[in-house]
Amino acid sequence: MIVSKIKEWSILPVMAFLVYSIIALVINLIQFILYILIAPFSSSLFWRVNYFLMQGFYQQFFLVTDWWSGCHMNIYSDQEIQRKILQRKFDERALIVLNHHYDLDFLFMWMLADRAGQWNCRTYAKDALKFVPSNFTTLENRFKDTMNMHVSPLWLFVIPEGTGFTPENLKENQEFAKSRGLPILEHNLVPRTKGFSFTASTLDREKFSCVYDITLVCGKGESAPDLLSLYKGRGTDVNVFMRKIPLESVPVGEKESGEWLMKLFKEKDIIKKSFIENDWRKLKEVGGFSSSGFITPQCSTRSLVFSFVLVSSVIGFLAYNVIMGGELAIQVACLVLGLFWLGFTLIV
Repeated sequence: MIVSKIKEWSILPVMAFLVYSIIALVINLIQFILYILIAPFSSSLFWRVNYFLMQGFYQQFFLVTDWWSGCHMNIYSDQEIQRKILQRKFDERALIVLNHHYDLDFLFMWMLADRAGQWNCRTYAKDALKFVPSNFTTLENRFKDTMNMHVSPLWLFVIPEGTGFTPENLKENQEFAKSRGLPILEHNLVPRTKGFSFTASTLDREKFSCVYDITLVCGKGESAPDLLSLYKGRGTDVNVFMRKIPLESVPVGEKESGEWLMKLFKEKDIIKKSFIENDWRKLKEVGGFSSSGFITPQCSTRSLVFSFVLVSSVIGFLAYNVIMGGELAIQVACLVLGLFWLGFTLIV
């Protein structure tokens, strides 16, 4: 009871936001320096080093998701996928098609990657993010670099809906679909096919072997937690419906691959609707899923320990300097916390 009340303190999310910002700044600075010093001479070495930097960047969140807020991830799939997850051994390059329904999709994605032991991930993003030193890939900017990466295995995430799922966006999207004669979906937005078709036609099919279709549903379809609710200790059950599809079954042509993606999203719509309505007969029919055919893997101990040490080190460093710095340091600390409180409020 006392712990739950402590988690509701407004100062805790602000402090966490401050710590996250410091860690992100340091990691991005290291990335920038390494990009200048290493990438011009060996892009493969840069990506290998960046692999570990991105681990550190995202592992800090697991202290919030898996320990502080108590999120659980249930993965529904066939036995082959479950075996790979439990063994943390995915040895192929794969294209991941994900629905975009929640503000924290990126966080759920990394929770899955950690449980699968797959840290070499790239994510499509809007072209406006092409200068952000992260694991984003844009069609116009770094797609070629991603295809030429020597690090294997690799997960390349594609989120075809393009924008977040909201009641307003759904209504607008359904009107658009009706005017164009496209499928009218209830629980997904009609996907934008351009980026996927480009990927399907450009992907090196000798290096990539399959597509993993992933449909995320939080709880029984209720609104997912945002970052603030996680910091306040309010977790959720993240249900992952995961299917493996041979890459050769995905057409290359723009029209054909677009139609294939539309069909896939009609199935994703059925999957989410059937889970919310507890219709396991339909889930079995569409994706071979069953109510008992799931696993709930835990976050790796290494990730939790690393996250705890990293966050504790930053907090300890800040506390030491504030205490030893006297009255001026305390005033500066209060000013900084105030600014970060304002920034956090604007973000969430």
